[in-house]
Amino acid sequence: MKDKNWVKMRQHLHLGPTKRHEFVKQLIKDVTLLIRLNIMDYSLLIGVHDLNKGNAAKLRDTTLAMFDPRTTDIQQLNRLTRAHTIRKKVVHTDPVALDALPQGTLPPLPESMFQELRYSMFYREDGGILSSDQNDNPAQLIYYLGVIDILTPYNMFKRTEHVVKSMVHDGSQISAINPRKYGLRFLHFMIRSLDGYEDVLPLLDAFERTTYQEICREHRLF
Repeated sequence: MKDKNWVKMRQHLHLGPTKRHEFVKQLIKDVTLLIRLNIMDYSLLIGVHDLNKGNAAKLRDTTLAMFDPRTTDIQQLNRLTRAHTIRKKVVHTDPVALDALPQGTLPPLPESMFQELRYSMFYREDGGILSSDQNDNPAQLIYYLGVIDILTPYNMFKRTEHVVKSMVHDGSQISAINPRKYGLRFLHFMIRSLDGYEDVLPLLDAFERTTYQEICREHRLF
């Protein structure tokens, strides 16, 4: 579902105080990096697995697809060329349904997490983060979270799009806005999607007071 459907259906992420704070702190770090890279128009993809239902729908056999743009051959390119090449590979790579692959070629799903991810709160519960109540007690949903569509730069084309669309729409509501404004709007929406978000608002307030110059100075990539 899209964000409008999420709001209309009154959906929330159910994370207790500990996980809620860690989630927001990580999201702010991700947005900070994307602002530094001049990226906008990204989203948070949320997968939800209900432990009570398990694999009753047999999704692996009927629904799952494999997507592999094969980007291992671009390590020697400079950053801008590498980003452009990745975008092209993603656009021209089609997912392959697992049930359409020849017999015996079905790629095995990982039986265990990579060693470096086992201790991450965001991956340790069967590759996701287990929901919890307001007392940090485990609940029945596993969330799989990831920021996607992170390859759209705020270039001259997007600046022009912003000017044109602002003539007929509210400029603060269109996607083609400068990365800092987009990042703040993204954080506002995601934080208010949390059940019991009030206790993490100070983290958002602190980030809002950070200037673009401070972000660039404090979070250098090189």
